[in-house]
Amino acid sequence: MSPVLHEPTGRPGPTDAPRIPNVLTIAGTDPSGGAGIQADLKTFSALGAYGMSAVTAVVAQNTRGVQDVLVLEPEFVAAQIRSVIDDVRVDAIKLGMLATAPIAAAVADVLAEIPEVPLVIDPVMVAKSGDRLISDETVAVVRDRLVPRAALITPNLPEAAVLLGAAPDLGAWAVADGADADRAPVRAGTGTPATGPAEAEAADGSAGGTGGTAREADSLARMREQVPDLLALGSAWVLLKGGHLVGETSVDLLAGAAAADDAVLELPARRIATRNTHGTGCTLSAAVAALLPRHGMVEAVRQAKDYLTGALAHADELAVGGGHGPVHHFHALWDRPAPRP
Repeated sequence: MSPVLHEPTGRPGPTDAPRIPNVLTIAGTDPSGGAGIQADLKTFSALGAYGMSAVTAVVAQNTRGVQDVLVLEPEFVAAQIRSVIDDVRVDAIKLGMLATAPIAAAVADVLAEIPEVPLVIDPVMVAKSGDRLISDETVAVVRDRLVPRAALITPNLPEAAVLLGAAPDLGAWAVADGADADRAPVRAGTGTPATGPAEAEAADGSAGGTGGTAREADSLARMREQVPDLLALGSAWVLLKGGHLVGETSVDLLAGAAAADDAVLELPARRIATRNTHGTGCTLSAAVAALLPRHGMVEAVRQAKDYLTGALAHADELAVGGGHGPVHHFHALWDRPAPRP
């Protein structure tokens, strides 16, 4: 059966002809091309979706770090989104960096006008330095107004703890010198990224807590305990990413509020030995958004994880920057480079 794609108000309804899905990303930028909106648009294209974007913040960053951020006015962020939805059929939306509470509220206001369009939220909350990227007020808007609107949220372990009310514990994770501005974790004292395909993007600033499930999960069993609490925030599905945990595989948990028998799926993936992990969180959530108009949630997530695994496995074919470089978004489409002599 053909997938149901979504039309903006006043636009013609769907036809029987197969169509390329139109997917919108709402996020910050990365001029080095590895993360943020640039990574989202590459992912959409690689997976056969037409990409559109609304910018929330213009970020001066590269593979070594963030140099500066220019936050846009909430009204202008909303105007960008309305320019798209008033003219173009939107089949899915990916939501990334929301710099301030007013921006998050403005985005929530506009998205309330198109409740039928599936929303994938990558809850960007903690920088690689361990600093919180957004305030408690912004977290509250995301949690209370956007998460209940979402088809899927994709928190890593620190982000899950923050969503559940924990304060950041900056002692658990540290930053390697020259590390990128993305969220690839580096264990304190090791300088070694944890490069599981679903979690290489994870925030270095761990969200620790004192009791309850809000404390950052430190085991697969603890992750399982947090899944019901995350679902209780209101999203239809939760993908809790376990890449902060140690082991040869990185295990994520996928659960749906309406899933039969409260089933929680374990989705393991092998860890990839690469320094080039910049933009993996953006890439995974964007991949789900690109695939969701054509697949059910479970299949969309499985294919998105497979895509990211390939992008990480081929990341070393690129030579971008002196820090943690990007994954290879077009690994399945570009010719392989000739071996170096």
